[in-house]
This record gives sequence, C-alpha cells and structure tokens, in this order.
Amino acid sequence: MNNLRFKARLSLLSFVLGAGFLGGCAPAKPVSGKNDPGRDPLRGLAASFLAARAFDSASLALERDDRAGLKRAGIELRRAADAGFTPRLSGAFASQLAIEANRTSQLASAARGDEMIELLQDSERNYRAALAFTPEKSPETVLDPITLNSLGYFLADQGTSPADFERAEVLTRAALRNWTAQQIGAEANPVKRANVQDSLAWALFKRGRLAQARKEQEQVWDLLRGLGATDTNGEIPFHLAEIYRALGLKEKARDTYRQALFLPIDARIRAKIESALDSLDLAQV
Repeated sequence: MNNLRFKARLSLLSFVLGAGFLGGCAPAKPVSGKNDPGRDPLRGLAASFLAARAFDSASLALERDDRAGLKRAGIELRRAADAGFTPRLSGAFASQLAIEANRTSQLASAARGDEMIELLQDSERNYRAALAFTPEKSPETVLDPITLNSLGYFLADQGTSPADFERAEVLTRAALRNWTAQQIGAEANPVKRANVQDSLAWALFKRGRLAQARKEQEQVWDLLRGLGATDTNGEIPFHLAEIYRALGLKEKARDTYRQALFLPIDARIRAKIESALDSLDLAQV
C-alpha cells in the first residue's frame, strides 16, 4: 500500500473514532412520552457502525480503483446519515480527500513518465472517492466553496460522461454562490472568485453550452487582465481559446492560445496548446 492510500486509511479511522463513536451522531428523535430527547446510545452506535462500514468500503475501493465500490460506499453512508450519523462528517471527509487529490495533482504537474502517471491515477482515485461522499443535491450544505470548486473542476476537466459534466456544473455553480454568500466574492477577493468562475465556464463548455461558457470566461479573462494578475495560470486563457475554437473563431483562438504560452502552465497544457496551434496553422494551408 503506498503512502497516499495509507493516509487515506488513517483519515477514515480518525473520522470514525474521533467523530462517530465520540458524539458525532445527531440527536435521536424524542421517545414517545418523554420530554427530554437526549441521545439514544443504541441508535448512535448503529449509526456509527454503518458509517464505519461505509468508510472502510471506501478505503478498500480506493485501493482497488473500484468506482462501483465507491458508489456503494456512498449509499452506505447515506443509510448511516438516515440512522443519525452527522452528514457534515461525510462532507469533511470528502474535503480531506479532495485536498489530498489536489496536492497529488500538483505534484504530477512537476513529475515525468511513470511517476506522473501514478500520481495522476492516485489523484483521480481520491477525487472519485470524495465525490462518492458528496451529496448530488445541495452539496453546499456540507462542503465549503474550495472543495466544491475543486471537485467541480475535476469533473469538468477529467469527466468522461454527460452526467459528469452536468454534476460539474452543479458543483461549480454552488461554489460560486458560496463565495459570494460568505463575503469572499468579487469585492473581497476577485482573483479567487475568477478562478471559481473559470471552473464554471469550463463545465459549461464541456456541456456544449458554448455561448454561456464564452460569456463567463471572457468576464474572467478581462477581469484578471484588468487587475494585472501576473500569477494568473495559463489554463484560464487556454480555456477561453478552446471555447473560441469550438465556436469557429479561429483568429481569436490563435491569439488567446499564444497569450496562454506566456503564463505559468504545466507541460501537459503546453503540449495541448502547441498541438492546437499546429492544427489551426494546418487549416490555413
């Protein structure tokens, strides 16, 4: 078992022991004829047992790269929530997995060859595990905006189905709403808000909603250039260039691809940009 998976198992254990058995369950429903609802120890024990089983199932699924197993673990956790296990604990667990997935993805950006492939696979496993513990409806009730954005961008960027892209839009829209609701929106931190809006635009692009994607991403790019944000990631103009290209705006796409090359960008995106520019040049011949 590699170090990342070992950390995941420790996380599972700490959540179950530290939160489940030591008071992490919701108060039991009032017992008929009693005024003090209190806590039902047996009900709490049952809920914690169900949660422990769900977390253990998720851990095994992570090791085996078993997406179906992750889905089953998510169903088990929802049963635990119905029995009284605090839903916010599943959100906190999902957040922890998403943080680890993001960290591993960043390490992959600086890696090469087999190491890069292994890190990307580990990152995807953790993202998928986090998603298994994320409610599909109203995810903002248990997740913070950073985690919502991280999971939404993952699905927009690496999703493989219309369902993935639809969920990416749900998550990124929730993230954008929460940035504003928590007063860390446009006035407080425009660059961070722009990064979340970029994720939403990318999800819209993957869903084929090109006009909406263009509107969102042009707002992002115009804002960042206006602020003179020198540390802007080259993925933001790359996303806009991809949208322009899909709309048939070849000159706009070419110019924006070139702007992306002058900003910090990882080797994989740089290769995509160079390939896109080659394709546009060949189309002119």
